[in-house]
Amino acid sequence: MTVAANTKSKYNLARKRLLSLMAALSAGGESRLPGLRKLCAELDVSFMTVNKVIKRLTLEGRIQSIPKKGNYILPGPHPHNIGLILNDEDDSSFLHTPTIMEGVLHVLGKAHCSIRLLQASPERVATVADEHMLDAAIWYLPSAKLIPKVNETIGAMEVPVLPILEDWCQFKVSELPACHVAPDSFKAGRQRVEFLLKRGHRKIARFNIAPYPEVDYDTEAFRGFQAAVDDYGGRHDLTAWSVSANEIEEKIPRILDGGEVTAATVNGGGTQIRRVFKALSRHENGGGIELIVADVGPVLEKLIDEFPTVKVVGITRPCNYDLGVRAGQMLMEHLDKGVPLGAVKVVGESQTLGEK
Repeated sequence: MTVAANTKSKYNLARKRLLSLMAALSAGGESRLPGLRKLCAELDVSFMTVNKVIKRLTLEGRIQSIPKKGNYILPGPHPHNIGLILNDEDDSSFLHTPTIMEGVLHVLGKAHCSIRLLQASPERVATVADEHMLDAAIWYLPSAKLIPKVNETIGAMEVPVLPILEDWCQFKVSELPACHVAPDSFKAGRQRVEFLLKRGHRKIARFNIAPYPEVDYDTEAFRGFQAAVDDYGGRHDLTAWSVSANEIEEKIPRILDGGEVTAATVNGGGTQIRRVFKALSRHENGGGIELIVADVGPVLEKLIDEFPTVKVVGITRPCNYDLGVRAGQMLMEHLDKGVPLGAVKVVGESQTLGEK
């Protein structure tokens, strides 16, 4: 570590310790800070570093220095310095970032927070938080492949960090970070198939065509799907009626040949959904299958126009804005009221099912 980096690290540590001390004193009804020598001892930092921190907090309106009397804690509220951290390894997955960020900013803006939009790899998140002297951070993780790196990173950080997990379908709940905000995949999976079950369908296929090599039989989304089918007395053949991305052209015609399936849920990206529509349109029984399809924006409208024989009866919409709002609310409750950060699954109004 360079001399400059070491000095900055000591400053940040002293700042965090002094802010914690100020919070404790304020909670006890005290407003006067101990003298500088006593502060140096309590915070275990040098006189020069403590003096530098106090000057900075004075400029921020957190401390008032009165000559010959001492330093006093000014009443709040004081703006929190919050980082919104995007991962710089996976820019291609930022499709829904604006909507999620809109929800986050709506909450943090109303709380008058100082907000910094930052980019960092998982290995640099702790460093970036330290460099920008963050009070807390919301870490947006659009890709499931980043999740294994999260727990180790969060454990090394000195400030609270709340991850937003947009995609966690490859993981079990027990494998996720202890605190996070994520879509409620179980309820989402259940909602999708319930829409079709309520339309009278009982033999339903599941085209989970996200670009993974395996069909996710052991995920919350599939459990929600299967629970709804069981409750309604329906049927889903796990082996024959589930299709992943690498099986579309081969398996969908076989399902249609059987003539049993009357509906399907479709979840994936625009390219994969187009492959599904193409396979259905080429089969004589394809027009008889009712679909509920994941909303992929304007691409879906174009696909519906391109394949008029494909029967889309419902669209599932993601709850991204609600994810952002809940993440912002949780972080503010933690910072302002001491409410512990936890794990929250979200199914918002934006994840509704609408007939098309």
